[in-house]
Amino acid sequence: MRKLLLLSAVLVTPALAADDIFSAIKESKFSGSIRAKYFLTDWEDESKTTGVCPATASECKDAKGFSFGGGLSMKTAPLYNVSAKVSFWTVTGFGFTKKSDGITATTSLDLFKNGAYGQGYSVLAESYLEYNDKKNMVRIGRTEYKNPFFDSNDTKMIPATFEGLFITTNIIPKVKLEFDYLTKMKQRRNTEFGKLTDTIDTPIAIKNYYANHNEPKFMALGLTTKPIEGLELELWGAHWWNIVNQVRGEAVYTFKTGDFKHTFGGRFYLQYDDGAGKIIKPKTNKLGDTDDKVDSWLYALKYKLDYKEFGLLLAYSQTSKDGDILAPFRGFPTDGYTRSMTQTDWNAGTKAYKIGLDYKVPQIKGLLLQLSYSYYNRDESKVPYQNMTNRGFNNGDTKQWNLDITQKFEGKLKGLMLRARFMTQDNDKTTACLNAPQDYQTRCNKNTNNKEMRLEMVYNF
Repeated sequence: MRKLLLLSAVLVTPALAADDIFSAIKESKFSGSIRAKYFLTDWEDESKTTGVCPATASECKDAKGFSFGGGLSMKTAPLYNVSAKVSFWTVTGFGFTKKSDGITATTSLDLFKNGAYGQGYSVLAESYLEYNDKKNMVRIGRTEYKNPFFDSNDTKMIPATFEGLFITTNIIPKVKLEFDYLTKMKQRRNTEFGKLTDTIDTPIAIKNYYANHNEPKFMALGLTTKPIEGLELELWGAHWWNIVNQVRGEAVYTFKTGDFKHTFGGRFYLQYDDGAGKIIKPKTNKLGDTDDKVDSWLYALKYKLDYKEFGLLLAYSQTSKDGDILAPFRGFPTDGYTRSMTQTDWNAGTKAYKIGLDYKVPQIKGLLLQLSYSYYNRDESKVPYQNMTNRGFNNGDTKQWNLDITQKFEGKLKGLMLRARFMTQDNDKTTACLNAPQDYQTRCNKNTNNKEMRLEMVYNF
């Protein structure tokens, strides 16, 4: 990738120098974000025998963490449709959070440096060159980005960013074509760009295998179109060399009847083994699958009703019993459908249900209230391929309530957002993972019921 970046710089420099490269730099646009966040996880059982406390800890308590930070970006003015961007981010804990506050931490881990709970860090998260003529875009380097298979998922302090090549074109009317090629990923609590096979969502066996082998790269190709008014169609394919192939399709149709707006959505995944099964060995490692392949599928359905200030969401998803859907780059397969805070519901045999209500308070402009209930009916004979980013806890069925209160300001305070998020989660125990490899047994058959609170301040400028 470094050689590719250098070559790109050499190729575009003559074009820039042919005009006024200094004006492009002088007319650069700056943007940034200032953030402060406090997370608290209240565990129902903090003991070592039945609860979430690690056996190696002297004592445990509820997890909490506070961090403050932000980022500053500079993007040059386009010159012959070519621009460059860099983004620098930093986080500090100001000493308010102790290492001992994170012994039982899960989501609050993302507020701090990886492996150093309570400590801040800094990183050059973006540095890329981009050609953009409004119909075609070519970006190369390190960037925030999103497609159905990977996402910067900017919900904590510093977003995840990716290294690679990103191309989109709109040369066909009403059709957007996209090609993305990933070489590395910087996870949101890391300072370095690492292997694609070393993310916190990568199946454990794959992570261990590629620790001593050359890692494969990842590519995705997608088509998005709006053939008629109100209808949007997407079709995507992904290839992770020597690991897995995936196909994702989605159709969303929106129409109005009087003051009511109706949105129907459907999504499907097809997954084909390309080597992952030989590494994970789901049957041999007693993960609950019937063979040592990761061939699988998933579908999700939703209905959204909007009426004036009110909104109602009904959603359902189901994953095949044949295997987990692999999603290592924060591109959540059920996002926008049944996924809720902290939940992973694309494990083999999972059926998920979600109902959500939202209300835009008319008396206070910018105030949004959101309430949802989710039920995740898991096949407890299945052990997930990965530790589920400390979300699944190898538990059985999950029932979860969420309440979000979000205030977005206008006028002189435009760009400021305050949010309070409250969650209560009831996780059934399971003994299925006791027969699986040791990596999967950390919280097996433990009481992982918990309540969570997140207080967030974000000011984007």
